[in-house]
Amino acid sequence: MWDISTKELCFAYGGKINILDNMNVSIQKHSFSAVMGPNGCGKSTLLHILSGTDTPDSGTILFDGKNLLKNPSLQSTKIGYVAQNNPLFPDMTAMDHLKLWYSATEYSIKDDLKDGVLSILKIEPFLHKKAKTLSGGMQKRLSIACALASRPTLLLLDEPDAALDLVCKEDIREYIRLYCAQGNTVLL
Repeated sequence: MWDISTKELCFAYGGKINILDNMNVSIQKHSFSAVMGPNGCGKSTLLHILSGTDTPDSGTILFDGKNLLKNPSLQSTKIGYVAQNNPLFPDMTAMDHLKLWYSATEYSIKDDLKDGVLSILKIEPFLHKKAKTLSGGMQKRLSIACALASRPTLLLLDEPDAALDLVCKEDIREYIRLYCAQGNTVLL
């Protein structure tokens, strides 16, 4: 069974530059999949569309058998997206970001700091620091934690370990392995 699939997906910037042209992709449930290609071939654009950040010019996207374009609430509840560049508010603390993302869920920051995703991603040491003062690795951990606040079953990661140190890369990879082992799907 497929978690997400696209059929004849098309997207052009400004209606002129074709980035995706009749793209068909199927990602199986409970899998770890990667999209590879040269710069500018549409990898990030595909993730933007799947996350709801961009809208395709045409085509269909099915998520768990439902038309994603006609059910946008699925994107906010079932799909977590971590952009290549960390979309954090510079003057907000890590805790402020978490409160923002967790406010739309029934999950507890306190519980997740104790033995959930926030513990695994080692968020607690920088909870009260402003995003602009965090290292790239800390910002990436926080971005992933925010994306996972609603417990999505599909996680979209756009170059999650670019420019990170080896320890941080391994921590993030370990979390991704655990996330997949829990029956979730990752598209990298």
